[in-house]
Amino acid sequence: MEVAVAALPFLGIIALGVGVIWWQVRRRRIMREGLQRLAERDGLRLTTRPGGLDAAQLAGHVAATPRGDRRRGVRHGVEGPAEVTLDGVATRIELACFEWWYEARVQTDKSISYQERTTTVALARLPLAVPGRLVVRPEGILGRVGLARSDQQLESEEFNRRFHVDGSDPQLTVGFLDAAMQHRLLSTAVGRTIHLEGDLLVLGGRPDHRDGSLPGVIGELPAVAQDLVGLVRAVPAQVWRAARAAPDDTGQGGTGRSSTGQGGGR
Repeated sequence: MEVAVAALPFLGIIALGVGVIWWQVRRRRIMREGLQRLAERDGLRLTTRPGGLDAAQLAGHVAATPRGDRRRGVRHGVEGPAEVTLDGVATRIELACFEWWYEARVQTDKSISYQERTTTVALARLPLAVPGRLVVRPEGILGRVGLARSDQQLESEEFNRRFHVDGSDPQLTVGFLDAAMQHRLLSTAVGRTIHLEGDLLVLGGRPDHRDGSLPGVIGELPAVAQDLVGLVRAVPAQVWRAARAAPDDTGQGGTGRSSTGQGGGR
């Protein structure tokens, strides 16, 4: 009897471990079935290479997909065509959405561990390649209080407090971030990251709405895709006109792919 009583804590630990494993297996199955349901409902394809880019090409080269400190990757990816109007012309683009995960190092006085972090991302392949590179990301704490900000400041003081702008081409920066776009981003994209480069437009960060019929992060995928389509439609017409006028690497006009799409990085 005493032996049986002494064994109870060990049996409890075993039961807890079995329960955790059962829940993890069940959760993976629910997410897999939810993703398949989304793909079948919306006519999408499952993918591990959104926009033709693998994890190595995305990590650290696209601002919305942080490299992290150890492992990283694409999870729950789907892709398919979307119809948008660019500068008055009906256009089909390729759009992908997925969950990006990466491991961040957590260091204390006694140990180093790694914590998984995730974000929801939508990525569009555009029919035109813009000249230059533009990243709009959340401003840091010092920037929000006015102590440290990027050199590229815009007319809206509220926008400058909320976003950090890093652009390689002043014409692209000013053309993309006109007054209407600044207002849109303040209304819909605070805390999120936008990356525009070549024929890539990427939106990263959790949406403020979701599809309640789908489980977990799967319900965020249609929402972030919808947000990116809205962002593409809101891009000022002068950006597309500049892209058409800009020569690409072949001298044939702005139809080339981004440098990220050509390989694993710069």
